[in-house]
Amino acid sequence: MPLKMWRLGLVTCAVLVAAPPPTADAEVFTISGVAVDETAEDTRQARMNALRSALHIAWRDLARRLVRGDPEAILDQDVATLDTLVQSLEFDDERMSAGRYQAVISVRFQADAVLEILGDSGVSHLDTPGPVLVVLPVLQTGPQLVLWEDSNVWLSAWQRSNGGSSAVELIVPPGDLRDISLIDAADALSQDWSQLAGLVSRHRADGVLIAHARKDMNTLRPRLTWLDEDGANPVLMGRSVPQMWPMDALGGAVEASRTGIDEHWAAMALAPDGPTVSVFADIPVTSLAEWIDIRDRLESAPAVQAVVPLLVSTTRIRARMLYTGTREDLLFRMRRAGLEVDGQAGILTIGKR
Repeated sequence: MPLKMWRLGLVTCAVLVAAPPPTADAEVFTISGVAVDETAEDTRQARMNALRSALHIAWRDLARRLVRGDPEAILDQDVATLDTLVQSLEFDDERMSAGRYQAVISVRFQADAVLEILGDSGVSHLDTPGPVLVVLPVLQTGPQLVLWEDSNVWLSAWQRSNGGSSAVELIVPPGDLRDISLIDAADALSQDWSQLAGLVSRHRADGVLIAHARKDMNTLRPRLTWLDEDGANPVLMGRSVPQMWPMDALGGAVEASRTGIDEHWAAMALAPDGPTVSVFADIPVTSLAEWIDIRDRLESAPAVQAVVPLLVSTTRIRARMLYTGTREDLLFRMRRAGLEVDGQAGILTIGKR
């Protein structure tokens, strides 16, 4: 694109920046890995039954991650309604035989249509599904660390907990041979993402919750650390869980941990309270499309009130951002939107991951 047109496009975008941001990113309204296995009189009917089953399973999972409280009020949707909510289906490991159909299906819902149903129902909900975290419950007794060993009662307590309705989906690995080969207790506590990435990929998670608990006589002291996506900027959940638990109440410690994680995510996903704060940002870009994408990601964060370009060139945007909440909250929310942020200096440097 000629330079003059490129500049004109950016100036036009500056005029449009006050327009409402997209309701939600449809990509995060995708439920992946729905396994179905149906039988019927013929393969065609088995496939139809499997698709209906996949829609109900995916809707249940999405509702469980979006609704604050009991999602039962919106779970009972007929197939015709669910069909109108689906944007696309992706099939993997599809197998058919006489009267039987098996597949692993990913269901992508239309974000705006889903949010309309949630709004009409009157239930309290988030506008963005929570992330999926794989939990590593490490138990420490003196200098000894255990993770997958049978003696790890902390791991057993997590495995017994079904989680119920949670905004953040927490996956507790079974501790099979594959898990054991991927990571041990010391690697988990090192917070080295290169050591954690294999486990995250295996369980299709977005990050890791390291649940490190120190055993002292008959008490347990949990310490939760959330590592998001690439392991950068771990968040210590210091205020989320009471610091001491008797060893005969580990189930309570797990449930308190789940609740604390949910509350933290809700606080990040909902618009924060507080005065409006201004910050300047440098945004390197290579095209008009990249600038629009980054701008939309910024404005999708509930904390961000406006993004106003001040200086525009073909390679860089200097913008003024207005936001509510703390600077730490802002950085966390931008990273959740898939942006790389250097917040060390007074001026932020923002780019896509």
